[in-house]
Amino acid sequence: MATDQIWAVFPIKTLISVQEKPCDIYVIVDTASTQIFGFVAFTEELPSTKEVKSAFKKARKSAGGWPGKILLQKEDPCEQLFVSIANNHKIKYEIVPTTEFDAIKKPVQESFEDFQSGGRSSNPPDPNLESIEQARAGIPESYDLCSCGSGKKYKFCCKPIFQEIVEAMCAFEDGHFTEALKWLEAAKKKVGETAEIVCREVIIYSVKSREEFSGRLREALKRFPKHPRLHYLLAIEHKEAGRFDEAATAYLASIERYPSTDKYHLNEAWNNLGGVYHELRDFSQAKGAWEKALMYMPMDVTCKNNLTEFVYQNPDLDDSLREPSPFVARYLKG
Repeated sequence: MATDQIWAVFPIKTLISVQEKPCDIYVIVDTASTQIFGFVAFTEELPSTKEVKSAFKKARKSAGGWPGKILLQKEDPCEQLFVSIANNHKIKYEIVPTTEFDAIKKPVQESFEDFQSGGRSSNPPDPNLESIEQARAGIPESYDLCSCGSGKKYKFCCKPIFQEIVEAMCAFEDGHFTEALKWLEAAKKKVGETAEIVCREVIIYSVKSREEFSGRLREALKRFPKHPRLHYLLAIEHKEAGRFDEAATAYLASIERYPSTDKYHLNEAWNNLGGVYHELRDFSQAKGAWEKALMYMPMDVTCKNNLTEFVYQNPDLDDSLREPSPFVARYLKG
Protein backbone atom coordinates (compact mmCIF):
# COMPACT_ATOMS: atom_id res chain seq x y z
CA MET A 1 0.00 0.00 0.00
CA ALA A 2 1.40 3.36 -1.05
CA THR A 3 0.90 6.53 0.97
CA ASP A 4 1.20 10.20 0.11
CA GLN A 5 4.20 10.49 2.43
CA ILE A 6 7.57 11.78 1.26
CA TRP A 7 10.55 10.17 2.91
CA ALA A 8 14.03 11.65 3.17
CA VAL A 9 17.08 9.43 3.58
CA PHE A 10 20.29 10.97 4.90
CA PRO A 11 23.16 10.41 7.36
CA ILE A 12 23.29 11.95 10.82
CA LYS A 13 26.47 12.89 12.63
CA THR A 14 27.50 10.39 15.25
CA LEU A 15 30.66 9.50 17.16
CA ILE A 16 29.54 5.96 17.96
CA SER A 17 32.17 3.25 17.48
CA VAL A 18 31.74 -0.51 17.25
CA GLN A 19 34.88 -2.52 18.04
CA GLU A 20 36.90 0.69 17.61
CA LYS A 21 35.46 1.25 14.13
CA PRO A 22 33.47 4.47 13.43
CA CYS A 23 29.79 3.69 12.96
CA ASP A 24 27.69 5.63 10.45
CA ILE A 25 23.92 5.92 10.64
CA TYR A 26 21.44 6.74 7.88
CA VAL A 27 17.89 7.56 8.89
CA ILE A 28 14.62 7.22 6.98
CA VAL A 29 12.46 10.20 7.91
CA ASP A 30 8.98 11.49 7.11
CA THR A 31 9.58 14.99 5.71
CA ALA A 32 6.31 16.37 7.07
CA SER A 33 6.65 15.30 10.71
CA THR A 34 10.43 14.51 10.83
CA GLN A 35 9.44 11.22 12.46
CA ILE A 36 12.13 8.56 12.04
CA PHE A 37 10.66 5.42 10.47
CA GLY A 38 13.88 3.44 10.21
CA PHE A 39 17.64 3.54 10.15
CA VAL A 40 20.68 1.58 9.02
CA ALA A 41 23.93 1.54 11.02
CA PHE A 42 27.19 0.22 9.59
CA THR A 43 30.96 0.31 10.15
CA GLU A 44 32.14 -0.65 6.66
CA GLU A 45 32.57 1.78 3.78
CA LEU A 46 28.92 1.27 2.75
CA PRO A 47 26.01 -0.70 4.24
CA SER A 48 25.18 -4.04 2.66
CA THR A 49 22.17 -4.46 0.39
CA LYS A 50 20.66 -6.75 3.04
CA GLU A 51 21.03 -4.07 5.74
CA VAL A 52 19.39 -1.43 3.54
CA LYS A 53 16.51 -3.70 2.57
CA SER A 54 15.89 -4.55 6.23
CA ALA A 55 15.87 -0.87 7.23
CA PHE A 56 13.36 0.03 4.51
CA LYS A 57 11.08 -2.88 5.39
CA LYS A 58 10.99 -1.74 9.02
CA ALA A 59 10.30 1.82 7.85
CA ARG A 60 7.40 0.59 5.71
CA LYS A 61 5.93 -1.23 8.71
CA SER A 62 6.28 1.85 10.95
CA ALA A 63 4.79 4.17 8.33
CA GLY A 64 1.93 1.86 7.34
CA GLY A 65 3.01 1.64 3.73
CA TRP A 66 5.53 2.76 1.17
CA PRO A 67 5.90 6.50 0.50
CA GLY A 68 4.86 8.28 -2.66
CA LYS A 69 8.40 9.62 -3.08
CA ILE A 70 11.86 9.33 -1.57
CA LEU A 71 14.29 12.26 -1.40
CA LEU A 72 17.99 11.46 -1.66
CA GLN A 73 21.02 13.70 -1.25
CA LYS A 74 22.99 14.60 -4.34
CA GLU A 75 26.32 12.73 -4.57
CA ASP A 76 25.48 10.58 -1.55
CA PRO A 77 27.82 7.54 -1.51
CA CYS A 78 24.84 5.29 -0.72
CA GLU A 79 22.71 6.72 -3.51
CA GLN A 80 22.62 3.64 -5.74
CA LEU A 81 21.61 1.39 -2.86
CA PHE A 82 18.62 3.61 -2.09
CA VAL A 83 17.70 4.06 -5.77
CA SER A 84 17.66 0.29 -6.17
CA ILE A 85 15.16 -0.04 -3.29
CA ALA A 86 12.96 2.67 -4.83
CA ASN A 87 13.01 1.04 -8.26
CA ASN A 88 12.26 -2.43 -6.87
CA HIS A 89 9.12 -1.11 -5.15
CA LYS A 90 8.16 1.32 -7.94
CA ILE A 91 8.61 4.35 -5.67
CA LYS A 92 9.43 7.70 -7.21
CA TYR A 93 12.68 9.24 -6.05
CA GLU A 94 14.30 12.64 -6.40
CA ILE A 95 17.96 13.52 -5.92
CA VAL A 96 18.27 17.02 -4.48
CA PRO A 97 21.09 19.27 -3.17
CA THR A 98 22.24 18.61 0.39
CA THR A 99 21.15 22.10 1.47
CA GLU A 100 17.50 21.15 0.91
CA PHE A 101 17.82 18.67 3.79
CA ASP A 102 18.97 21.27 6.32
CA ALA A 103 15.52 22.02 7.77
CA ILE A 104 14.81 18.30 8.22
CA LYS A 105 18.25 17.33 9.52
CA LYS A 106 18.34 19.79 12.41
CA PRO A 107 15.41 18.41 14.48
CA VAL A 108 16.41 14.83 13.66
CA GLN A 109 19.99 15.45 14.79
CA GLU A 110 18.74 17.10 17.99
CA SER A 111 16.39 14.19 18.63
CA PHE A 112 19.22 11.71 18.17
CA GLU A 113 21.50 13.63 20.54
CA ASP A 114 18.69 13.83 23.09
CA PHE A 115 18.22 10.05 22.83
CA GLN A 116 21.96 9.47 23.31
CA SER A 117 22.00 11.62 26.43
CA GLY A 118 18.95 9.92 27.91
CA GLY A 119 16.84 13.05 27.49
CA ARG A 120 19.18 15.26 29.48
CA SER A 121 20.04 17.53 26.54
CA SER A 122 16.62 19.15 26.51
CA ASN A 123 16.10 19.61 30.25
CA PRO A 124 16.94 22.41 30.63
CA PRO A 125 17.66 23.64 27.09
CA ASP A 126 21.13 25.02 26.47
CA PRO A 127 20.81 28.81 26.14
CA ASN A 128 23.91 29.09 23.95
CA LEU A 129 22.41 28.02 20.64
CA GLU A 130 25.29 29.50 18.66
CA SER A 131 27.83 27.34 20.50
CA ILE A 132 25.77 24.22 19.87
CA GLU A 133 25.49 24.94 16.17
CA GLN A 134 29.20 25.66 15.92
CA ALA A 135 30.07 22.46 17.74
CA ARG A 136 27.95 20.43 15.31
CA ALA A 137 29.52 22.21 12.35
CA GLY A 138 32.98 21.35 13.65
CA ILE A 139 32.36 17.63 13.07
CA PRO A 140 32.66 16.73 9.37
CA GLU A 141 30.29 14.39 7.61
CA SER A 142 31.82 10.93 7.29
CA TYR A 143 32.26 11.17 3.53
CA ASP A 144 33.47 14.77 3.44
CA LEU A 145 37.15 15.39 2.83
CA CYS A 146 38.98 15.36 6.15
CA SER A 147 39.83 18.71 7.75
CA CYS A 148 43.47 17.69 8.09
CA GLY A 149 44.09 18.23 4.38
CA SER A 150 45.08 14.63 3.66
CA GLY A 151 42.69 14.37 0.72
CA LYS A 152 41.04 11.33 2.32
CA LYS A 153 37.43 11.04 3.42
CA TYR A 154 36.96 11.83 7.12
CA LYS A 155 35.65 8.34 7.89
CA PHE A 156 38.88 6.80 6.66
CA CYS A 157 41.24 9.42 8.05
CA CYS A 158 40.77 11.22 11.39
CA LYS A 159 37.35 9.97 12.49
CA PRO A 160 38.76 6.76 14.09
CA ILE A 161 40.82 8.92 16.47
CA PHE A 162 38.24 11.63 17.11
CA GLN A 163 37.65 10.50 20.69
CA GLU A 164 41.36 10.45 21.52
CA ILE A 165 41.84 13.90 20.01
CA VAL A 166 38.90 15.31 22.00
CA GLU A 167 40.15 13.74 25.23
CA ALA A 168 43.65 15.09 24.61
CA MET A 169 42.46 18.63 24.01
CA CYS A 170 40.11 18.54 27.03
CA ALA A 171 43.00 17.41 29.22
CA PHE A 172 45.13 20.18 27.74
CA GLU A 173 42.46 22.78 28.47
CA ASP A 174 42.29 21.52 32.07
CA GLY A 175 46.06 21.87 32.44
CA HIS A 176 46.85 18.14 32.43
CA PHE A 177 49.87 18.10 30.11
CA THR A 178 50.97 14.48 30.62
CA GLU A 179 47.44 13.11 30.31
CA ALA A 180 46.93 15.03 27.05
CA LEU A 181 50.06 13.49 25.54
CA LYS A 182 48.97 10.02 26.67
CA TRP A 183 45.76 10.40 24.69
CA LEU A 184 47.75 11.35 21.60
CA GLU A 185 49.97 8.31 22.09
CA ALA A 186 46.79 6.21 22.13
CA ALA A 187 45.78 7.82 18.85
CA LYS A 188 49.19 7.00 17.33
CA LYS A 189 48.72 3.34 18.24
CA LYS A 190 45.57 3.35 16.12
CA VAL A 191 46.69 5.23 13.01
CA GLY A 192 50.39 6.09 13.35
CA GLU A 193 51.95 9.54 13.60
CA THR A 194 49.65 11.59 11.37
CA ALA A 195 49.70 15.31 10.60
CA GLU A 196 46.65 15.85 12.80
CA ILE A 197 48.26 14.18 15.81
CA VAL A 198 51.49 16.14 15.35
CA CYS A 199 49.49 19.37 15.08
CA ARG A 200 47.76 18.61 18.39
CA GLU A 201 51.14 17.91 19.97
CA VAL A 202 52.31 21.34 18.84
CA ILE A 203 49.30 22.91 20.55
CA ILE A 204 49.87 20.98 23.76
CA TYR A 205 53.57 21.92 23.89
CA SER A 206 52.61 25.59 23.68
CA VAL A 207 52.27 25.50 27.48
CA LYS A 208 56.00 24.80 27.85
CA SER A 209 57.33 27.98 26.28
CA ARG A 210 56.92 30.20 23.23
CA GLU A 211 60.24 28.88 21.91
CA GLU A 212 59.13 25.25 22.31
CA PHE A 213 55.88 25.96 20.50
CA SER A 214 57.56 27.91 17.69
CA GLY A 215 60.23 25.27 17.10
CA ARG A 216 57.80 22.38 17.04
CA LEU A 217 55.42 24.30 14.77
CA ARG A 218 58.08 24.96 12.14
CA GLU A 219 59.32 21.39 12.30
CA ALA A 220 55.76 20.15 11.82
CA LEU A 221 55.22 22.49 8.84
CA LYS A 222 58.31 21.06 7.15
CA ARG A 223 56.96 17.54 7.60
CA PHE A 224 53.31 18.30 6.83
CA PRO A 225 53.09 21.45 4.65
CA LYS A 226 49.55 20.58 3.51
CA HIS A 227 48.03 20.56 6.99
CA PRO A 228 45.68 23.60 7.24
CA ARG A 229 45.73 23.92 11.03
CA LEU A 230 49.51 24.22 11.16
CA HIS A 231 49.33 27.29 8.89
CA TYR A 232 46.51 28.60 11.08
CA LEU A 233 48.72 28.26 14.16
CA LEU A 234 51.53 30.05 12.35
CA ALA A 235 49.12 32.88 11.55
CA ILE A 236 48.20 33.20 15.23
CA GLU A 237 51.88 33.36 16.17
CA HIS A 238 52.54 36.12 13.62
CA LYS A 239 49.45 38.05 14.72
CA GLU A 240 50.39 37.92 18.40
CA ALA A 241 53.86 39.23 17.49
CA GLY A 242 52.37 42.11 15.49
CA ARG A 243 53.51 40.70 12.13
CA PHE A 244 50.18 41.30 10.45
CA ASP A 245 51.28 40.93 6.82
CA GLU A 246 52.82 37.54 7.62
CA ALA A 247 49.70 36.60 9.57
CA ALA A 248 47.48 37.38 6.59
CA THR A 249 49.67 35.24 4.33
CA ALA A 250 49.52 32.32 6.77
CA TYR A 251 45.73 32.58 7.19
CA LEU A 252 45.32 32.52 3.41
CA ALA A 253 47.58 29.45 3.23
CA SER A 254 45.34 27.81 5.81
CA ILE A 255 42.18 28.69 3.87
CA GLU A 256 43.63 27.28 0.64
CA ARG A 257 44.24 23.93 2.33
CA TYR A 258 40.93 23.42 4.12
CA PRO A 259 38.34 21.39 2.12
CA SER A 260 35.48 23.52 0.79
CA THR A 261 33.05 21.45 2.87
CA ASP A 262 34.78 22.40 6.13
CA LYS A 263 32.56 25.38 6.90
CA TYR A 264 33.52 25.52 10.57
CA HIS A 265 37.26 26.02 10.06
CA LEU A 266 36.85 28.19 6.97
CA ASN A 267 34.56 30.48 8.95
CA GLU A 268 37.14 30.61 11.73
CA ALA A 269 40.05 31.37 9.40
CA TRP A 270 38.21 34.03 7.36
CA ASN A 271 36.96 35.68 10.56
CA ASN A 272 40.49 35.91 11.97
CA LEU A 273 41.83 37.10 8.65
CA GLY A 274 39.27 39.90 8.75
CA GLY A 275 40.69 40.92 12.12
CA VAL A 276 44.21 41.04 10.66
CA TYR A 277 43.08 43.22 7.76
CA HIS A 278 41.36 45.48 10.27
CA GLU A 279 44.67 45.86 12.13
CA LEU A 280 46.28 46.79 8.81
CA ARG A 281 43.52 49.39 8.28
CA ASP A 282 42.52 47.65 5.06
CA PHE A 283 38.77 47.86 5.64
CA SER A 284 37.82 46.68 2.16
CA GLN A 285 39.71 43.42 2.65
CA ALA A 286 38.39 43.12 6.22
CA LYS A 287 34.84 43.48 4.99
CA GLY A 288 35.37 40.83 2.31
CA ALA A 289 36.93 38.38 4.78
CA TRP A 290 34.21 38.82 7.41
CA GLU A 291 31.45 38.50 4.82
CA LYS A 292 32.98 35.25 3.55
CA ALA A 293 33.17 34.01 7.13
CA LEU A 294 29.49 34.80 7.60
CA MET A 295 28.53 32.87 4.48
CA TYR A 296 30.17 29.75 5.90
CA MET A 297 28.41 30.11 9.26
CA PRO A 298 25.41 32.48 9.15
CA MET A 299 24.78 32.15 12.92
CA ASP A 300 28.22 33.55 13.79
CA VAL A 301 27.31 36.46 16.08
CA THR A 302 30.93 37.57 16.48
CA CYS A 303 31.30 37.91 12.74
CA LYS A 304 28.07 39.89 12.47
CA ASN A 305 29.21 42.19 15.26
CA ASN A 306 32.57 42.77 13.57
CA LEU A 307 30.90 43.71 10.31
CA THR A 308 28.36 45.96 12.02
CA GLU A 309 30.79 47.78 14.32
CA PHE A 310 33.87 48.08 12.14
CA VAL A 311 32.36 48.32 8.65
CA TYR A 312 28.62 48.89 8.20
CA GLN A 313 28.27 51.45 11.02
CA ASN A 314 31.74 52.91 10.81
CA PRO A 315 31.27 56.66 10.06
CA ASP A 316 34.89 56.98 8.91
CA LEU A 317 34.34 54.75 5.87
CA ASP A 318 32.92 55.65 2.49
CA ASP A 319 29.22 55.00 2.06
CA SER A 320 29.86 52.44 -0.68
CA LEU A 321 32.04 50.37 1.65
CA ARG A 322 29.52 50.55 4.49
CA GLU A 323 26.83 48.96 2.35
CA PRO A 324 26.49 45.19 2.93
CA SER A 325 27.29 43.08 -0.12
CA PRO A 326 24.07 41.77 -1.72
CA PHE A 327 24.98 38.12 -1.26
CA VAL A 328 25.31 38.44 2.54
CA ALA A 329 22.44 40.83 3.26
CA ARG A 330 20.06 37.95 4.00
CA TYR A 331 22.42 36.53 6.63
CA LEU A 332 22.32 39.76 8.63
CA LYS A 333 18.61 39.56 9.41
CA GLY A 334 18.92 36.71 11.88
